Amino acid sequence: MAHYCTSILDEHEPFPPLTISLTDERLRSIPTDLGPGYGILLLYRGRWCPHCRRQLVDFQQHAEALRGRGVAVLAASTDTREDAIAFAQETGFSFPVGYGLSARSVARATGCFFDAHSGSLHPAGFILTPRGEVALAAYSTGDIGRLGAADCLLCINTWRENGPRTPITPPAP
Repeated sequence: MAHYCTSILDEHEPFPPLTISLTDERLRSIPTDLGPGYGILLLYRGRWCPHCRRQLVDFQQHAEALRGRGVAVLAASTDTREDAIAFAQETGFSFPVGYGLSARSVARATGCFFDAHSGSLHPAGFILTPRGEVALAAYSTGDIGRLGAADCLLCINTWRENGPRTPITPPAP
């Protein structure tokens, strides 16, 4: 069952500060250390989740395009350091991978859902602006429903050209 602790984050809200332990033993402060451009934070359920694996492999397959656009990606979960390292090695992730998140604390800060029984987060993804504000947030209450790399690139390219929250006018019938 999905549980949550607070309201979800909306566009233009400052992203709450999170300190994430990375598999290379560094700490990353989000949003400050995500980079000078747009950033993507992917919260995933764990190494054991096939849907998470598929999402993160998708981001790895788009890693060059994301880097080329100056977009930083960081993925994190409640996994142990050993599981996070193994997951990154199995899949060849070139982006930083965080571990050891407290599901309740992260849910309280970001509004994401979590499973109280397993102690894992449900998937959530955030595109952050260069100012550390939420440009887009995607929350899931279960296995599916998460950001895709191509969609993130399309959104970021559109925002760079037109500014955030540009209304899309459908073509006349």
